[in-house]
Amino acid sequence: MGLNIQSHLIPFDEMISFSSSVEAGTGMLEIFPFGSVGSSYCASQLENLLDNIPGPIAAILPPMMGFGSNLISSRRKLLESGRLHAIVSFPPGVFSGTSIPVDLYLISSKGMNPQEKVRMVSFFDDSFWESRPSRRGVRNFSANGIAQICNVLVSSPLDKHEALVSVEELLNSHDANLSVDHYVVDQTVVATKKLLDKFPRKLKDVADIVRPVPVRHTANATDKHGDEYREVGIQDINGIGVVETVSKSVFVEREKISKGFENMVLRDGDIVLFIKGNVGTCGLVNSGASNRICSQSAVIIRLRNDVKGISHVTMLRYLSSKLVLNYLATLTSGTSVRFLSVKMLENLPIPVFTEEAIQIHEQRF
Repeated sequence: MGLNIQSHLIPFDEMISFSSSVEAGTGMLEIFPFGSVGSSYCASQLENLLDNIPGPIAAILPPMMGFGSNLISSRRKLLESGRLHAIVSFPPGVFSGTSIPVDLYLISSKGMNPQEKVRMVSFFDDSFWESRPSRRGVRNFSANGIAQICNVLVSSPLDKHEALVSVEELLNSHDANLSVDHYVVDQTVVATKKLLDKFPRKLKDVADIVRPVPVRHTANATDKHGDEYREVGIQDINGIGVVETVSKSVFVEREKISKGFENMVLRDGDIVLFIKGNVGTCGLVNSGASNRICSQSAVIIRLRNDVKGISHVTMLRYLSSKLVLNYLATLTSGTSVRFLSVKMLENLPIPVFTEEAIQIHEQRF
């Protein structure tokens, strides 16, 4: 079967079609991307599709559709229709136009034999993707990933990455839960949490986490009325995780500076970590930090001077490691833009590095 994917990416912000479908001989499978809008709107539109579209349907929906307490009736209607064939869960960065995980609901044609079981499929495993996402965090399908999504549409098994759940069980579950991760256990996530739980301390034990305070600024202020600052954005972090030349300039009027503003002015050794959008992206400020402030989408990780067993560089390496990024991804929320709460971040387990390990990281940096 042919899969209409331009440059191995599934477009998110426009309707696309497959040249085959879930059921043999049913023609085109229309895909409706609703993932960038509110879940209540998604639910109402999905009900409209069930009522008005007789052919096979695929709907791209936010994860909230699977468990939101205000959407129980919509999930029950979908299950009772007997048309829900599969739900395919994708990690962040797969669909252009959104940075959150999304679910693909595959719905069979009207008049077909009612579906007695629903395939729950997770595409979170690294084997489905090329080894490195793009700079903007967009993931590319690997050859295996493209083959596997085709297999979903023709009902080939995916072994450990899927679960076949009866409609009866889904209807009887708490709130008619349709979250894929409720039925398909990601062993990588389980192993990651088990490993991190062995670390003896939390991020809040070794560093201050500085949240940016609201700043009123104007691009037209003069030196007399405002001070110039450089605001660090995600585009200012280079490939090795260092904050380079900061392009965005803002002028902050002195009389409008909020309490705590001085604390958010960056210092050498600070790590800027983004908690909104591309969650987990981080960069080290290692020189020329004067008059720099961090974006409102980030926090500052400021290592305490008396902390042993870690350095600024080893902290950066650890925070940007695949282990931590995968862990943080499980803690994010948000229906349109991913968000990590500071409270969750504060409790990130932190290892104790040996002096030898610290020296090796420093030399390689």
